[in-house]
Amino acid sequence: MDATGHTFPVRSDGECRTHIFNSAEICLIDHLTPLRQMGITTVLIDARGRTGTYTRDMIHLYQEAIQLAKKGVPANDPHFRYLKDAAKRIALGGITAGHFVRGLQES
Repeated sequence: MDATGHTFPVRSDGECRTHIFNSAEICLIDHLTPLRQMGITTVLIDARGRTGTYTRDMIHLYQEAIQLAKKGVPANDPHFRYLKDAAKRIALGGITAGHFVRGLQES
């Protein structure tokens, strides 16, 4: 845990290397409709170090969200909020949309 209270998962691999992961998980469930409209056709769920139950549950949430996006359901629809809240409950350290929403500062 850092000074701001964020927890960063730490794991060691088989070669005794330490990996420090993000404190929040990327979640774009409520952005799938605009992503689809941009031509994005593939979404990856990073479940490294997570249980089979976590992976199954997160896949089901995204599958449901993808079906809504395919129907053209707007991003602000309550169904997306429900799915995003469900993802937040099973995520370690919370969720974020990261740079997709905030963008990056160019230097």
